[in-house]
Amino acid sequence: MDNKRADILSESCLTILHVKQWIMDRMVEDHLIFHPDTPFEDYVEIGGEGKQTFTDEQADRLNRELEVLFGFCDEIGVDIYRVCIEVDEEYTRWWNENQAKEAK
Repeated sequence: MDNKRADILSESCLTILHVKQWIMDRMVEDHLIFHPDTPFEDYVEIGGEGKQTFTDEQADRLNRELEVLFGFCDEIGVDIYRVCIEVDEEYTRWWNENQAKEAK
């Protein structure tokens, strides 16, 4: 997990773009097949014999950040699950385009 990334907990003015970027960061930077109902302590390395992806401290921080995002989305009437699907679709398009470029 990149320690240089924005601290979502200190953002005074969240936007839906922050939410989308945070979800995309989990997929790209942390290499997750992300689902908002999965606690971060439950993610394990693929082929890593069940080794946790995140330390307890990292998982706690990510869980708290996700709680903030859930609350924000509820507050503005946005379905966070829909946002996750949109981000996943964007990521899939990006991935497919890059794979096609590499194949040339």
